[in-house]
Amino acid sequence: MITAYELEQMERFFLKELFHGIPGIRTVFKTPRCTGGNAAGMFLLEMSDDYCCQDDELYAGYKGYRRLDMKVGFAVGYNDGDLPWLDAINHPKAEIQISPELKKDKEQLVMTLLHELCHYYCWYTGLDYHDNDRQFIDTCKKLGVPTNFDFVWTGREWVRPEGFRETAKRYIELYEGRKCA
Repeated sequence: MITAYELEQMERFFLKELFHGIPGIRTVFKTPRCTGGNAAGMFLLEMSDDYCCQDDELYAGYKGYRRLDMKVGFAVGYNDGDLPWLDAINHPKAEIQISPELKKDKEQLVMTLLHELCHYYCWYTGLDYHDNDRQFIDTCKKLGVPTNFDFVWTGREWVRPEGFRETAKRYIELYEGRKCA
């Protein structure tokens, strides 16, 4: 059974090895809060009132500037050091939630974690990060990670094709091999 500590270690390892060492994100075992049913995982962004800036003109020239669906801008990315006032209080709260039900299925947990890390990586680097965005899908495909479009409807539930279990096993071997190196 995977513990919260091991989940955190996996997240750190995969961010370093697969996602160019971008900073860690809070990753927890928690039933994902999403509409539309039972999700195995979720990349969650919550904006704080302290953060939501209406003065888009101030930030629009910044390289890491992005506009949210709600028409409020935010700045994020590698170059946040260029704008020190955009530090911690100005970032949205980002978290990855992994269903506690996956603690017993390491292969599905790893594929779910990597899928959610793809969301985080795309968001952090300024790429389009939603499930149906081409840049997100391309990032997943490059790593062999399933997207939501890879699921198969069985008549009762959505199931991830078994082919992804082989990919999961390779990532698990990579992760477990780092302990011996």
